[in-house]
Order: sequence, then C-alpha cells, then structure tokens
Amino acid sequence: MEVELKRLNRVKGLSQVISNLQESTYYDVTIQAYTVGVGPAASIRVAAHAITPTPPQHVRNSSVMSSSVSIQWDSPVNSNGILHFYTVYYSTDALQYDTSPDISVSPNTYMLMNVSPYTT
Repeated sequence: MEVELKRLNRVKGLSQVISNLQESTYYDVTIQAYTVGVGPAASIRVAAHAITPTPPQHVRNSSVMSSSVSIQWDSPVNSNGILHFYTVYYSTDALQYDTSPDISVSPNTYMLMNVSPYTT
C-alpha cells in the first residue's frame, strides 16, 4: 500500500484546518517550527470521524409461513467504515416497535417468528 505524504508549506499561526480527509481513517500529523533552521518534530495521530452507512438495499421477504416471515436485504451501497451489525424493527403498530437482537453482517437474513397471521 502506497502512503501519500502531503505537505502544507509556510503555515502561519497556531492552528490549521486539514480538509478533504477520508472518513474512518487515521492520519499521522507532524509539525516542525522553523527559525534560522528546522526545529524538532512533534507528532499526533488523529482520526477523521466515521459517518453512518447508507440504507440496506433491496429489502424483501423471502419466505412467508403462517406464523413466520423471513426478511432478506442487500448490504448498503456505502458502509462508510466497517459494518458491525444490523438491527431489525418490526410492529403491527406504526408507533410502537419491537427490536430483533443485533444481527451479524452476513448473511443478511432475519426470521420473524410467532407473528400473528394476516397482519401487516
């Protein structure tokens, strides 16, 4: 993996905004002061904040039985980091939801058990 070193020349003042960083990525930042020569370096490791993933794609039921439904989905287009798990919410009342236990990333399937027949 090739590491790209970027240099900001002749920064004045005691702060600098570094922009256009990749989310969920660590960066090593080194600063040196100059007078008649180069002073010793000071370094810090910083992380660009992670952003949330895009929604799961193509949510569908893959199997419907009298008291259970199997739900499947495809991964988000952009995970924007390491995707750890999914949570499925389900309800017959739009204002109140039950939650599934956290679901592992693969396979993207959850079986709703003991659901009432003919409810939406």
